Amino acid sequence: MAMSIALPLLSSMVNDIVADDAGGQTGRIELGALDLYDAHGLFIDRIALAGDRQEIVIDLRHLVPRLLAYPCACIILRHRHPSGLATPSHSDIATTRIFADLLRLIGIHLHDHLIEGAGQAFSFRAEGLI
Repeated sequence: MAMSIALPLLSSMVNDIVADDAGGQTGRIELGALDLYDAHGLFIDRIALAGDRQEIVIDLRHLVPRLLAYPCACIILRHRHPSGLATPSHSDIATTRIFADLLRLIGIHLHDHLIEGAGQAFSFRAEGLI
């Protein structure tokens, strides 16, 4: 049985996240995070991602069991570009597509990937990249 996801609700939540982060409000992340949502679009948890100024590491061996322990239906991947530019690199685009494919195999939808920079944000979904 396919699980439906409240995409319009999540889309408006993405807009709120972008607006909050651009305005310096709460919800900011330092390097990266995975925001987990259930099938109704309700926030479940945030998983912080480790890394440095050059890259964020997503260790699937540790991440997948954690995702499966939640009633997680979809994820919003978020990360900062220390340069302040919210433009995705070729590596960001390729990695996002691979990550979306891997999540799909375990029944989880990558709703969006947000790149945050100095007062701006880039949405992969809004730009048609996922």
